[in-house]
Amino acid sequence: LRRYHMQAQFETREDYKNAAATLTDRTFSPAHRESMTSLMTGLYDNMLASIAADREIEPAAVRAAVESTPFTAARAVELRLVDRLGRPEEAARAALARAENAEMVEFATYRAPTHSGGRVIAVVQGEGAIVSGPENDDIFADDSAMNSDRIAEALLDASDDEDVAAIVFRVSSPGGSVVASDQILAALRTAQERGKKIIVSMGDVAASGGYYVSAYADEIIAEPSTITGSIGVLGGKLIIGGAMDHYLSSNTETITVGSPLVEMFSADRPFNPAERAAFAGFIDRAYAQFIALVAEGREMTPEQVRAVAGGRVWTGQQALQHGLVDSLGGFSHAVARARAVAGIEEDARVQLRFYPAQENPFESLGRLFGASSESVEALVRINAALSDPRVQRAISVMREEDANVRAEADPFIVR
Repeated sequence: LRRYHMQAQFETREDYKNAAATLTDRTFSPAHRESMTSLMTGLYDNMLASIAADREIEPAAVRAAVESTPFTAARAVELRLVDRLGRPEEAARAALARAENAEMVEFATYRAPTHSGGRVIAVVQGEGAIVSGPENDDIFADDSAMNSDRIAEALLDASDDEDVAAIVFRVSSPGGSVVASDQILAALRTAQERGKKIIVSMGDVAASGGYYVSAYADEIIAEPSTITGSIGVLGGKLIIGGAMDHYLSSNTETITVGSPLVEMFSADRPFNPAERAAFAGFIDRAYAQFIALVAEGREMTPEQVRAVAGGRVWTGQQALQHGLVDSLGGFSHAVARARAVAGIEEDARVQLRFYPAQENPFESLGRLFGASSESVEALVRINAALSDPRVQRAISVMREEDANVRAEADPFIVR
């Protein structure tokens, strides 16, 4: 940043909240190094334990094998990390040998059996960075986002459905806007006030805002390797005024009226002392609010929360030890817990109903191009039909016959 005449100014709460460190520090701080080392060690230990359990090998033997890599595939068989060697077709034959009266089905053509009837468990899917504002309708966008308007509406719709016995809230998010997170959390609490039990199922990461929106759930379930916690706050800005002046010889002047802090978030210059103090106060209040809601939601004291907060990230296994989650498991375990809290018998049939509802792709195209979904669908289907070689041949024949008819009717048409 210095090379390009830029500067980063961030307020963080507290030492372990290090997401902005790549912009503000040249190397790891002691707290940052401690946090990352602890996280990596936890993930590594979870990996070794999972391999040992799955392969029925002593943990010490797994560690020795992993730390002696790389080795040949034949050596992996000797170490019991692999059952046997073979080609893909041999794997297919091995799969068929394990089943009765089975056949190979291409994944693209496979359709899982659908079940109807029975009690309903709602599944609200929240994935990506947490953002506020209207939903992005760009169907070509690469990045997924957890839009607060959409997720809050999904929670409220699920809780308003009389058929829904309980809600599984699947959270996979590194965090984002505190305002958007608060909107989602408010919807979750409203759903609880309507009598719905909510089980949070954490994905790969449910940290910062991802933990914020989960804190009041009736139960929180994480994978052993889920990255969670990061109970902390940061905010700031990148200052590009020096770069604009150096590379473009630009000159920016601003006239303001009203509050003396109206230019606080200007990217042309750093915070002045008054602006920095005001912004630090906002960060302090946001952090205090985060601590308080986790304490209430998890039935902990603020002091207990502060001991595991400070922006520090934990694995799901570590979070369980610190009381930040209730149990370890995946999505199926979360569904089983939802059944239990809703009083549904284990052998009773349940139906999973997903929120937000999966949108017809033609509706997305319609919003993108400002047309009705019916019109877009009709155009797509017409285009598909016209692209069929058989239809193209038929059209070609029709055009030729039409030309012959017109030629016979008008002697001045030259073919």
